Amino acid sequence: MPIVKIHISSTVLPFQKPILVKEIRKALVEVLKIDERIGQVILYESLPQLRSAHESRSSSFVLIEVSMYPGRSPELKKDLMKKICSLTSRYLEVEEKDINCCILEISQENWYGGITHE
Repeated sequence: MPIVKIHISSTVLPFQKPILVKEIRKALVEVLKIDERIGQVILYESLPQLRSAHESRSSSFVLIEVSMYPGRSPELKKDLMKKICSLTSRYLEVEEKDINCCILEISQENWYGGITHE
């Protein structure tokens, strides 16, 4: 834990995707000050015709979900979301207004697996 899920349009250029995933993974370690061995980033793609938003929004909008244990300060969570949105904007060339990021807090008793439960 934590896990970041990035939902993007399949129209994003292929070379940008692995760079973004690696940079967000680095940001998790730096911002949350977690052990380098934990935390995952997963990128999901969907066809443009399977995505819908109001016409005022770009069809290349991005949704980012961060799942992590509760207990971190609101400031730290805001710093993490800002960093993730900034990296996403830079590497996917999407305006920050077209990026939505949320944090889902999952208690430790509702999570099992990985090195955190050795």
